[in-house]
Amino acid sequence: MRDFTEDYAEFFFGRDADRQLITGNLRASRLTLLYAQSGVGKSSLLRAGVVPRLRELSARGADEASARYVPVVFSSWSGNPTTTLLDAIAEAMEPFVGADFELPRGSLLEMIVAATTASDTMLLVILDQFEELFLYHARATEADRFADDLARCVNRSDLRANFLISIREDAYASVGDLLEGRVTNVYGNFLHLDYLDRVAAADAIVKPIERFNELRPGDPAISIEPALVDAVLDQVRRGQVQAAGTEAAPAAVETRSSSDIETTYLQLVMRRLWVEEMAGGSSTLRLQTLERLGGALTIIGAHLDDVLGDLPDDQRDAAATVFRYLVTSTGTKIALSVADLVELSGLPESSVAPMLQRLSAHDMHILRPVVLRDAPEHPRYEIFHDALARPILDWRTRYARQKLDAELDDERRQKELAQQEAHAAAAREASERRRKKLALAGLALAVLLLVGISVAFAIAQKNSADRKAALADSTEIARRISAQGPSLGPDARALAGLEATRLGGSVWASDVMLGVLQSNVGLPAVARGHTRGVLATTFVSNDVVASGSADTTIWLSDRHGRKVSGPLRTFQNAVVGDLATGTIAGRRMLVAARGDGTVDLWDVTRPRHPNHVSSIDAKPGSNAPVNAVALSPDGADVVVGGGDNDVSFWNVTDPVHPRLVEPRLPMNGIVRDLAYDPKGTRLAVATDGGAVLLDFSSTQITPIETGRAVFSVAFAPNGELAYSVEDSSRPGIVLRDAAGATRWLPATYRVNSIAFAMGGKTLLSGGADADVTTWDVATGRPFGPPRMEDSPFYPVRSIAVSPDGTWIAEGSDYGHVKVWPLRVKGALATTIGSFAATDADPAGAGRWALPGIGDVAVGPHGQVAVSMVSRTDSDQRYVGGAVIWRGHRHDGETRLLPFTKVIDGEPAREVAYAGDILVVGVGDHVTTFQTGPRCRTWPKSACELARTKPSRPAGLAPLVLTVGVDGTGKWLSAGDGDGFVTVWELDDRGRMTQVARWNAQGGQVNDVAFSPTARVLATADTSGYLDVWDLRDVHHRRRIAHLKAHDGQPVAAVTFAPGGTRLATGGLDQRVALWSFDLPARRVKPITGLRWRFPPTGASSPPPTATGRCASTKPRLGRKSGRVRASSSITR
Repeated sequence: MRDFTEDYAEFFFGRDADRQLITGNLRASRLTLLYAQSGVGKSSLLRAGVVPRLRELSARGADEASARYVPVVFSSWSGNPTTTLLDAIAEAMEPFVGADFELPRGSLLEMIVAATTASDTMLLVILDQFEELFLYHARATEADRFADDLARCVNRSDLRANFLISIREDAYASVGDLLEGRVTNVYGNFLHLDYLDRVAAADAIVKPIERFNELRPGDPAISIEPALVDAVLDQVRRGQVQAAGTEAAPAAVETRSSSDIETTYLQLVMRRLWVEEMAGGSSTLRLQTLERLGGALTIIGAHLDDVLGDLPDDQRDAAATVFRYLVTSTGTKIALSVADLVELSGLPESSVAPMLQRLSAHDMHILRPVVLRDAPEHPRYEIFHDALARPILDWRTRYARQKLDAELDDERRQKELAQQEAHAAAAREASERRRKKLALAGLALAVLLLVGISVAFAIAQKNSADRKAALADSTEIARRISAQGPSLGPDARALAGLEATRLGGSVWASDVMLGVLQSNVGLPAVARGHTRGVLATTFVSNDVVASGSADTTIWLSDRHGRKVSGPLRTFQNAVVGDLATGTIAGRRMLVAARGDGTVDLWDVTRPRHPNHVSSIDAKPGSNAPVNAVALSPDGADVVVGGGDNDVSFWNVTDPVHPRLVEPRLPMNGIVRDLAYDPKGTRLAVATDGGAVLLDFSSTQITPIETGRAVFSVAFAPNGELAYSVEDSSRPGIVLRDAAGATRWLPATYRVNSIAFAMGGKTLLSGGADADVTTWDVATGRPFGPPRMEDSPFYPVRSIAVSPDGTWIAEGSDYGHVKVWPLRVKGALATTIGSFAATDADPAGAGRWALPGIGDVAVGPHGQVAVSMVSRTDSDQRYVGGAVIWRGHRHDGETRLLPFTKVIDGEPAREVAYAGDILVVGVGDHVTTFQTGPRCRTWPKSACELARTKPSRPAGLAPLVLTVGVDGTGKWLSAGDGDGFVTVWELDDRGRMTQVARWNAQGGQVNDVAFSPTARVLATADTSGYLDVWDLRDVHHRRRIAHLKAHDGQPVAAVTFAPGGTRLATGGLDQRVALWSFDLPARRVKPITGLRWRFPPTGASSPPPTATGRCASTKPRLGRKSGRVRASSSITR
């Protein structure tokens, strides 16, 4: 993982042709650009290949006309780049001009002229890792000053100096942005460095060993097996290997042949093999050693774990905290000092400093110090190589999980003695019940035999009729939906297959359904084209959407995602921060705000042929970015706001010659958004310091929000104002009517954009939760189908509504635009409600976070029961509850009434239905409720039926983690955090009689499931085992199977198939496994070949979580069919 330096030049092989090409260009051309992907080996080639060759040419002096070359390699960008480069040039020139010669330091040009004149040399400056200039000086003036100095040198024709810029491929375009207008034909001379091919990589392995032997003639020679060379090259091919926790690049996107070699991984694997062989006293590098170590994949994945595993516990804890700040969630590395890390992490310096020193040691390859000239005693630390970013993020996640598991184990051991006592008491109680029931068994058996014969015939006839009705329903529904629109992709096909199976399972219905739900109008059309996040969207017309991005482009797309025109660019080529549309002088105009302080006006009357009309220099002299623009309803004025804390008004009645018509109005912070009211008489301004309202009729400025940042504003047709408030503890949206009265809409995370629709009756919002939420303005509750981004790591940045109010356009950091229908018919899911902080604990609304949804169950009359949990940050206590939405018939359709609480203030984790009886796992006990027609009133006291007693005193009893009801609704089971399984018998009134309780002896019980055909219970626990229990005689239960599943990882979920002959399990290994079950033979065995692994995070489908639950493809009425991830909204 270490770059080659000049000291190792004689061991550097495999890049001869590249070295000659770069050396020739550097000697002959004033400016050369060298670009390559990260990890290809640019720095090693320049330092160990090009620089030694230049020194050799300079020393050789082949003829008198030969110039003496003085190479300078520079890569220290975190400080002042100009000052640091001057230091590097002075150090390189000292042997040629003498230590007493004082070089001028006024500018880069002055120093180079003085140095080359005094020494009669040719200076060759190599600017390595140039992309870090943009990382450390993205918003500073140092980058511009450095670019000016560099341009003066490049443009000086008689200067005895050439320059080479080495940069990562993903930042290559930024060189042009930086030097455009300063250097003519920036890209006139460029070189691309590719990965090592197989032949060159073999040389890089074998020839250093040969050179090593030449330097040690008296020692035993080191050799390498040819088979090892082939094996290593096969395993480190590009796309073939990935470090632990990272995603392998899909084969579909590989643009080079499979012989390309990942040089970073090649170096790491060969170093490990060398150390292993030398430690064992072997003089041969062998294939057997590679196989014993598990191959290249294992070596790479274990490198980080090995180094961090050797740290003391306190330093390992400090590393887990500090890595959060050295590596961003997107994998970008950041350099920080010890003082910075101590302040950010809150850890003492005595824990942070030793850890940083250890991980930055020369043999660790995890961190490296970056020394600054102006503060050499306070170095900054950064990760050693970009390739470590994703493994470090994965290690942090796994380490946090291990710490949590250790805490749970400690708690379990502390409770072990009390568990044994409770188990003995439960066993004595169960034994007494079994004795009493055996006395009644004889009489009951005779009665059951007579009744059974009659019931069996009736059930058989009913089942046959039900199957025929289900098949007819499946066929009819498939026929109805088959006429819907075009395909929308593989995600819809997957959902359609599941739905077809649930409906009836006929082959015809399944085939039709696979093509039907693809055209579901609740799914979006996607417009692609941007390479970075989309910051602004607006509708040019009902069918055309304009989008602006951080990649500096503007695209026009239709509502089906097809490109209409673009990209729209001007000579500024800056970030597009906001867009607005309107009619100016009879033409449809698009107004674009850019990050360099300019505003562009485009004529988009003909969207396929847009025309650039003019540009406004809105921030002359400051270059502050323009964040927001708004066009007055009459098309006469454009108002502009941005980073210099003011707004300005420009008359655009003549769009070719805009003019400033009002003095600039200072604001109390950076301007984030602007909005005119429908009449054009008022303007709302959102800033980092709050929000103000400008009234043009009275020329008054009214503050409407102070002390909190406001990110978006919007007016409804009736003049009502909405604005989003940034508050880390309580983000949300404020609705302000004409009289000044306000209402609060709570949000999960920061809201970046809002817009009104449907005449002001609907409000749309999008933000850091990566979701577009539709709000009913009258009730203040969300509704409609969920409209989510592809990943929770890509916030929504902009929302726009079409002029006719039928379409929504949404842009996010993912880099594409989604167009959704506002009014959705036949959507896959519909939001039926949401929770605010006050729903979990009305008395502590300011202290509790938004509640998360733990479980969902549907009752036989359309009731929807939901459990919720919320936690305070102050004392880590939990509150929550359980609620029910009741169904009622309206115009022949079942609708849901607002929810009613049945559990208030206690954290509820599990819900399940047994007929009309709702079973809730609450804290350390189970409670039942009547939710059907028998319960005419809804207060908790009127509907609660029974609750179990905790196994131990309050505060010591284990939490109920899962509940399950059998298909008859007569038997209830629960698993808890102490590893106990309890079974109750339910009567018609919801009263519970405990009939069995035992310790599963496998850690906490994560899930329980009854067979639909027999009284058989399956349990899943954290020890990694699947247990199946025969409870046909609950007093003498028998364990049918005790199987190790999911490679010993905790088993998170289990369920039976409808026929009762198969089980499915899901575990923390991200796999779903199927098992065959034969009750008469008392046998459970895995089904070979039927085991699926979910795709990694970021793929088209999300991986299962530790709290996930398996569900059969045809769930019985009244049973849970799934579990949702933590959220504050409910979808139906």
